[in-house]
Amino acid sequence: MTTIRKRDGRMVGFDITKIENAIAKAFIASGEIDARDVSAVSRAIGLLMMSGMPDGDVVPEVECIQDRVESALMKAGYPKTAKSYILYRSQHQKVRETKQTLLDYKKLVDGYIGAEKDWRVKENSTVTLSVGGLILSNSGAITAN
Repeated sequence: MTTIRKRDGRMVGFDITKIENAIAKAFIASGEIDARDVSAVSRAIGLLMMSGMPDGDVVPEVECIQDRVESALMKAGYPKTAKSYILYRSQHQKVRETKQTLLDYKKLVDGYIGAEKDWRVKENSTVTLSVGGLILSNSGAITAN
């Protein structure tokens, strides 16, 4: 396996050190093993996770790899670390979802006063370009989001 598919669909080179680093952080957070053993055990879990990964034309996705890391941690007998890893993934999922819902306010204002007006501005003949109209336009966009 030399390539993986990121969440946004991009194909990037596979780097096992990223997995080993994530596992090491989970071990440190859980305190399940001694700090001086983290590197070696993380490397071993990374290799365990790699066993059975599809070869050839199949390009695994990030989520698949992370699921395999969780499974490898459990099989190797590190449930506290697996839980830390799962919680870390969950927190990052929430951050990604929050970022998706944020609006680009500069784009909203430019859509109201710029050359390429938003369809909501064009279709509302009762509102002229004004601060009140901008507020109305922005509140409509926020509500729609």
